[in-house]
Formats: sequence, C-alpha cells, structure tokens
Amino acid sequence: MAKDDDYYNSSFNTERYQQPQLGRGQQVQYADGSDAYANINKMVLSFYHVPTGRSVYFKAFITAFNESYSSNWNAEEVYGRADPIYLFKNTVRDITLAFKIPAATESEAYENLGRVSWLAKFLYPSYTDVQGASTIAQSPLVRIKVMNLLQTTAGQTAPRLPGATESSNEMYQAYRSDTAAAQGLLGVIKNLVINHNIPEEGVLEKARGTILPKLIDVNLSFSVIHEHGMGWDVENRFGAPANATAGQGSNTFPYGVTLNDPAESAKLGADAFNNIMMDQMGVNSAIAEVERSMAEFAAGIEAMQPQLEQLAKTTAGLVQAQQDQARAQASTKRPMGRRDTGTSAAGSVGHDGRGGHTYKIGASTVTQAEYAAWINEGLEDR
Repeated sequence: MAKDDDYYNSSFNTERYQQPQLGRGQQVQYADGSDAYANINKMVLSFYHVPTGRSVYFKAFITAFNESYSSNWNAEEVYGRADPIYLFKNTVRDITLAFKIPAATESEAYENLGRVSWLAKFLYPSYTDVQGASTIAQSPLVRIKVMNLLQTTAGQTAPRLPGATESSNEMYQAYRSDTAAAQGLLGVIKNLVINHNIPEEGVLEKARGTILPKLIDVNLSFSVIHEHGMGWDVENRFGAPANATAGQGSNTFPYGVTLNDPAESAKLGADAFNNIMMDQMGVNSAIAEVERSMAEFAAGIEAMQPQLEQLAKTTAGLVQAQQDQARAQASTKRPMGRRDTGTSAAGSVGHDGRGGHTYKIGASTVTQAEYAAWINEGLEDR
C-alpha cells in the first residue's frame, strides 16, 4: 500500500522550493502549463518501491519505450530428422524505458535531482538486524507505471464473452487507468543510467560549489514479474485464476484492453439459442401437462353427468313437495265464503258510509280494514 506521501510525490509545482527571482531578489510570477497537465491529467511516470511502499513520480518526456517478449526453447536434435524437436521453456518480457526530465526553474531543477535520487535508492533492498548482523529482509522489487501502457493487470478480467455484456462503445468508454504508483507492473530494474547532460544543456549555479542540472536523462532496463497465470486454459481463457469456473473471464494482459471477439460472440449466440430451445421445451412440456389435467377433469365431469342429473331431479321433487305442502297448509287456514259477488265466508252486507265495504263473518259485521287484518292474521299463522 502506498504511503501518505504518495499524493505529495505525485504533485508538481515549479515554485515549490523557491519562487523565481530577477536580479536583486525581485520575485516574479511564473506559470508552467506542464504542472497542470501532470497534476490534472496525470500524464506522468511513477515508480513504487515494494519493500518500503514509497513512490516517486516524474513529469518527463518519454524518449524510448520498448517491450520485448523472448520465448526460450530447448532444441533436441534427432538423427535423420531435418528439424530439431523444440521443447518450450518460458517467455520472458523485458522493457527498456528512457525519459528526459527538464527543469523550468531553479526550484524544479532542485526537485528533479531529489526525485532521481529516490529512484536510485529504489535499487537497494531493505535490511533487518539478526543477532547484530544486517540481513536482507526484502529484495528491491519495483513497480513501474507508464500510464495505461505499463500497469499490472492482476485481478483484471474481461467478460468471458465481451459482446454479451457490453457494447463496443461501452468497452471503449470504460477504458481507464488507475493513477496510483502501487498499480504499476511488478519486476526488477536490472540497469539504471542517469545522464545529467552537463556539457550539452548546462547547469544552474545555486551557490558556491553547488549546481543543479537543467536536464536529466534516465535510461533503465526492466524485467517483468507477472502476478497472474501466463497462458491459456481448456476454456480458451488467458491468465484466468486457477479456481476460475466455466464462463468467467480472461485476464486483460498486457494493456487492460477488452475487445469484442466475433468467434466468441458467435459461440455465445449458439449457446443462447440452445438455452432458449431448452427453455421452450420445458414450457411446452408444462403446457402439455396442463392440457392433460384439463382433459382428465372434463372426463370426470362427463362421468358424473348422470349423477348430477339425478340429483337435479331429486332436488326439483323436494322443492315441488315443499310447495305443495305449503299450499295445503294455506288452504286449511284460509276462510271460505263469498265476498260481494262470489261465494266466501264473509259476505258483503253493505257500505260503511265512507266508501268502504262491510262484511259479515258469522254473526259479526266487520269493516273492510278489520277484514283485511283478519286475513293477514290467518296468513301469518301459516
């Protein structure tokens, strides 16, 4: 993990240690656009010392950046065979990097010299004391980061089938590089050359016996130590973790770039079609099962039809019997006789003088209202 000074080391200010001055100590305002370019856009180089966790950044012009991949083979000569039999050993990745560090001010020249000093220190290990003797505790492994061109891809995997999850434009828009020095590529610096360009570019005289180079050249050779598998597995994935399951992605070695693979996309289409067909077969099977259940239900209803018809007839007979019984009970309670015209137990005997009729029931004469009440009382008794 990077130390707290990582942010400080990654920022640039040409006036950090001294503001530019004219003669007689008169200060002037100076602005260097390269500071903003490095601080905001992070177009910088960085080195990370693994044993100490310290880092150093450079605002520089890259003059050389070359990668070489060397495959090593054992050649077995066989008698009578024109060509030897080659047995693969390994592939080694080496990098050469060169950059120029200019100084716009005396302050920046001083800081550049200090940053180069840190880089030189990163070539040495860390020691520990064991019974009074200094013993190497950690070798001087270094991480180098050249923006997105030189970075670790350990833990970075592209989708197994890129086109299945992202469009080509989405892949392009998502392509980014972490700016932290700790995300650099792990390896060893085999050779470091620092050229102060004193005869060519001159120096800044700071004080008696003290000079600051105006331009420093740095050249180094670097051998890479990869932190993930280097090769293809049975699923045609490159650098996938050992515990990866089918369908997981490949490592984005070496630049973190993910591209659509037409062959893989075609395979995805075939697999997706097969999955859809399997799902459709499952749906068809479920529909057939429902249809069988419905047919069995209909057959059961048809088999019960005679019983239902008999039940309906029985129910109708019971209803008819109840109705006949009700009518018989009503007839036993209803007064039989003649009213006005027709025969009833109450004969009309005249009018009550208010437009209503009077009826004679036995020896009694009642009004129309009393007669109606008597009839209702008889119905309620039923």
